[in-house]
Amino acid sequence: MTNPTRPRSNGGDEPANCTVATCPLVGYEIVELIEVVEQESEKLVVGSIINPWHTRFTSEDSLMRPFGESLRQYINVDQDLDGRSNRVPEYGRKICFRARVVQKNGESDKLSEARVTFTYIRTDGPNRSNPVGGQDVWRNETVQGRRKEGFSRENGRETISVRTDSEGWTRNLVVFYTSEYGGDQFMINAKLHRNTEGSADGESLSTENYQVWRRFWYQITHAEGHPVARPENSEAAYAEVFAEMVMSKTKEFTKEDLPSALQDKTFLPEYMFKVGAGERIVVNVSEVNVREFHRRAQLNLERDNTKYPIIENLIVCEYYCGTTDQRGGTLNIEITSPEQLLSLAIPAGAGGKIISKPAVNTRRALVRRGVWRTKNRPRRRGRITDDNITIDKDRTSTLRVTVTLPAEAPVPTVNNPISLTLNFETCDEYLGLTPEHGLLAVYDPLAPAEAGKSVEDFNNTASHEFGHKWSQTPIRRTARRLKMKEHPFLYQGHGDWGSHCRNDARPVDNEGVLIPDDQIPNNINWKNANQRLPQLGFGSCIMFGSNTDECTNTFCDVCKPYLQLQDMSSFD
Repeated sequence: MTNPTRPRSNGGDEPANCTVATCPLVGYEIVELIEVVEQESEKLVVGSIINPWHTRFTSEDSLMRPFGESLRQYINVDQDLDGRSNRVPEYGRKICFRARVVQKNGESDKLSEARVTFTYIRTDGPNRSNPVGGQDVWRNETVQGRRKEGFSRENGRETISVRTDSEGWTRNLVVFYTSEYGGDQFMINAKLHRNTEGSADGESLSTENYQVWRRFWYQITHAEGHPVARPENSEAAYAEVFAEMVMSKTKEFTKEDLPSALQDKTFLPEYMFKVGAGERIVVNVSEVNVREFHRRAQLNLERDNTKYPIIENLIVCEYYCGTTDQRGGTLNIEITSPEQLLSLAIPAGAGGKIISKPAVNTRRALVRRGVWRTKNRPRRRGRITDDNITIDKDRTSTLRVTVTLPAEAPVPTVNNPISLTLNFETCDEYLGLTPEHGLLAVYDPLAPAEAGKSVEDFNNTASHEFGHKWSQTPIRRTARRLKMKEHPFLYQGHGDWGSHCRNDARPVDNEGVLIPDDQIPNNINWKNANQRLPQLGFGSCIMFGSNTDECTNTFCDVCKPYLQLQDMSSFD
């Protein structure tokens, strides 16, 4: 019999003609843990691990990862947005690793007999388990299913062991998927497998912390000569929920860039919208003409999928005066002298509080119905159109107009009165809008602070409208689609449009005066969009429906986990 064996002290076998002194245990040591990215070939990712070795790659085979207190992994951006050959290591949920071992005896004959075990340590992101509001955001109280981290796949294994090759490198690429919860941090650890000689020494190597982030871009579009502040507070608010809001560029437009039918409806003297404002030309964009900003190439969002693949247009203007509903302000009056025509007060009624000329609605005339009639015989009547209406820059109300009767109409007198029936297209003033494409936020550096148009208010509006783009504040059907729970403090109606957050808000009356606790109705349905009263005031969250002095310029602790778990992979 050749090569007989006998028991070894460690339970293995060794040749019968070998002694322990001449055949010592090999013993291994783990010396290198690296992050790599698969492009056309593997490349070393520098910046994720403090390690002097890097023997597998040259400087030409290396990529530098942006480094900070933690390594940001932007999980909502496609790693291959510019093709596999330009794969970006800090994009996507997948991070790849290799480790290397050496023999302690200095030889390399048994390098392929070792195994390396990879594990990870997760540090929970803020608000991951949030009792505020009586529930966690996600179902089943923790991030589950494909949203969970793991090796080899989403919601994969918590540990993985890999054999080494003849050079001591782990044979297979070790793939780790982060969770989807913004702020979670992951440290990857590599050590010798427990059955590998030398593992008892307990030596291991670890990476820096990888942190789950998201990234999106925005373009600012504004009129030439109308300065716009960068929404830095908005960027900071999104950084608190681990979303990097990045400006791509600023794009300007002029009056001539707009369709002729839209020019005078967008560039107007300010007195059209505000009493005593003067003739300064301001830009008004509403839910109607904002569509033109996305139909016309020179005003459209400029896309570059390799530079900013997830991007939205932020249109900034001094005014957003938009239509309210299908019913305008109506006036029925008897005129007995021409002086009465110089200042007619139109009731707001179900319409808005502003009459401007031309009407901001691009598809309608200002006068929706205008008729004059004589009361005495012979009876006569005629039409009143936009040509018969002027707006006095010194008017005392934004609902006052001047009417000039057509030439065929008689001069009104006490003995020969004329009755007028007028129905006007009206509008109301808002601070922001989230249309199907793009965003709208009001900013005016010349406006008084109480107007809600200061740079701070502009930041809040931009944050708020982007929040709506990211499905905040989700009602039940939206939450189910997102695999989250319905927002515990959402409200609809009650003085605002859409779904908003009422955290810290308190009921107020029509004048905005706080309602005492003992007078607050018991049967309030905050989810009923048709319920107007009581209204809400004093809200502190960015997702509150109105501008308030109490706004903290941040998302509240109830809203934050929704944004930290929001997909953000597309604005569409």
